[in-house]
Amino acid sequence: MQIREQGQQVQLIRSPYDKTKKRCVQKVVHHFPKHGVYLSDDITKYLSAEQLADLSDDEKKTLSDWLKVRADKYLADSRRYKISGADRNLSDLADAILSDGVTPEQATMIAGALAKVSKALKKKTREARPKPAAKPVPPAADSRQPGLL
Repeated sequence: MQIREQGQQVQLIRSPYDKTKKRCVQKVVHHFPKHGVYLSDDITKYLSAEQLADLSDDEKKTLSDWLKVRADKYLADSRRYKISGADRNLSDLADAILSDGVTPEQATMIAGALAKVSKALKKKTREARPKPAAKPVPPAADSRQPGLL
């Protein structure tokens, strides 16, 4: 089975061998909207029970694997986007806290989240910091040549 994104649809394509034409003929077996594809790798969210019954076990596994790859890619892109705007969001948060104020409960929740962010940043900073180079060990003095050192 092949999976193709066509416009706003995801198409599931089977290529059975046609003996009369002596070649494979592609046929769209099922299709579903593309908008929710990247949120889950559970195929039951995209196909009905009748459509699932029509697919073989290999086709179900292929579709599930494809959906998992797409969901992982979507989550990775989402994380990168959140990181790229983190400095602006934190700056806006500081401005909002200073101008509007917060309740003690909100302040506690924000402080906890900031402590988690701080811990993650410290860990990444330690990983990125280069380790100092080892100092060269001076050669041991040879007792046969007392004047060298």
